[in-house]
Amino acid sequence: MNLAMAGVMQAGEDLAGFAFGNFFAEPNPDVQLRKVGKAWHTGKVLFEQWWLAPFGFKREILGFAIKAGGKAYGVPVVL
Repeated sequence: MNLAMAGVMQAGEDLAGFAFGNFFAEPNPDVQLRKVGKAWHTGKVLFEQWWLAPFGFKREILGFAIKAGGKAYGVPVVL
């Protein structure tokens, strides 16, 4: 089974790190880590706003911004 997951690690002071991959791969997890930075914190905030937004224009714009950021940073995004 190929189970892709992602996680954001809040580091404080508007900084966050990011990890994604198959955390349950055998014999070892297949996870990629990204360096801590402000961009990951911004992505986390955008995702939280998208998650809480009602369906409509605002949610679509936030989704577009998240997908564009993922593409720019080489991270697959499925909302």
